[in-house]
Amino acid sequence: MDIGHQNQKTIFDAIRAGDVRRVQTLLKEGEPVNARDDFGYTPLMMAAYRGSVDMVEALLDAGADLELQEKFGWTALMIAAEKGYTDVVQLLLQRGANPNKANRRGNTALMMAAYSGHGEVVDRLLQAGADLRMRNQAGENALLHPIRGGHPDVVRRLLEAGAEPNVTDPKTGTTMLMFAVEKGHPAIVRFLLEAGADVNARNLKGETALMHAAEAGSMELVEILVDAGADVNQRNPLGQTALTLAAAKGHRKIVQYLLEAGAEPDPDGIDPSILFISMENEPNSES
Repeated sequence: MDIGHQNQKTIFDAIRAGDVRRVQTLLKEGEPVNARDDFGYTPLMMAAYRGSVDMVEALLDAGADLELQEKFGWTALMIAAEKGYTDVVQLLLQRGANPNKANRRGNTALMMAAYSGHGEVVDRLLQAGADLRMRNQAGENALLHPIRGGHPDVVRRLLEAGAEPNVTDPKTGTTMLMFAVEKGHPAIVRFLLEAGADVNARNLKGETALMHAAEAGSMELVEILVDAGADVNQRNPLGQTALTLAAAKGHRKIVQYLLEAGAEPDPDGIDPSILFISMENEPNSES
């Protein structure tokens, strides 16, 4: 054996070393192309993890199974998509990898790429037939992942590909717009609104995106939502409005803005000026 190969006794060793020729030699000597390591990884999965197009191609040419999954249900395609290896993803798709296969949690390659912000990978998966409507076991769809990850460009790509902006979390009724507001992403909020997100939709608690933005103290988001037609006087089941929620948190500028935008005083007749007085000694009040 060549001295340089003494530490490459298995196909996994050779892949870690990036030695394609050694991998090919080991395969010819009888190393199984679909062998498993202690984590259930196959050689193809490890090559995908390392982002080696040449290695992936050599393994595919040797008959590597594209659809095998490691112990958590990840395939080589999912691994490459999550890492953002566009060329590897493209090769796997060209060889027939299923873009809609899910892992044990129901996550697909599209969801993984979207959460990680890999726009080009997202495009390749969509072109290969990745289903935007699929949900994982938590009820989350592909669009929610880049919202949580904070990737406006990926959100835009998914919306342009036909993602529905008004889907909701089945457990809470939270809309994509509310998730974006909660995460504090103005650009994503704008993309969702431009795509037709309902600015006045409510979750199962009767809350709106404007209420969330006002309570969180984000003037920028409040302005975006009001400009998009948010009803400043909507009330939750407790009778609270964006105005009263902002006041309770000491967000003076937002209170003033909402009043100027037509927000009405508390239903019990509390004068808004009293709310300002109550915030005078609030240590975290906006100036």
